[in-house]
Amino acid sequence: MPRLFTGLKIPKQLAAQLSLLRGGISGARWIEPEDYHITLGFMGDIDPATADEVVLGLETLHASSFSLQVCGLDSFGHKKSRAIFARIEANDVLAQLQKSHENLLRNIGIPMQARKYVPHITLARTSQANPTDVLKFLSANSGFTSELFQISQFTLFSARESVGGGPYHSEAVFDL
Repeated sequence: MPRLFTGLKIPKQLAAQLSLLRGGISGARWIEPEDYHITLGFMGDIDPATADEVVLGLETLHASSFSLQVCGLDSFGHKKSRAIFARIEANDVLAQLQKSHENLLRNIGIPMQARKYVPHITLARTSQANPTDVLKFLSANSGFTSELFQISQFTLFSARESVGGGPYHSEAVFDL
C-alpha cells in the first residue's frame, strides 16, 4: 500500500537557507532539505484503487497561483517539543486549497486528522531532543523570515510504507 500525502514544494533557495539552520540540538532528527514541503493533506497507507481515486479527484481541484512567506520558527508540543518547523504566514488561498484537499479526501473515505491545520515546513523531529537545546535554538532563530515565494502547483507525494518519512517521491504534479 502506498503512503501518500499532498503538499507544496518549496524553492531550492529557501530549502538551502533553512538547511543552514540545522544543528545544535542533541537528539534531533533533521529533515533532509530536499524533503522540505508544506503538507496539504495526509492520507497514510492506502490501497492502490483508492490512490487512483485520489489522483482523479486531485485533477478536479482548481485554485490560482499564490505567494507564501516563512514568518519565523516554532515547535509543536506543549510540554515537550515533537518537531521544529518554519511557520508559513497565513494566506487565504492556501487555506482554501488545503480545505479543498481535506474535503476531497474525506469524500473519498479517507479519515482526516482532527488537529487544526497549521501551514509549516518541518525542519526536525525533536521528541528525543534535549528540551533546553530546542528552546535555545528557537530563541536564536525565531526571527527567521523568507522572501515571498510563488506557488503554482501542488504535488502528490509518497513516503516509505508504514513508517513514513523521507525520502519523499513525487507521484503526480498538479498545476494551479
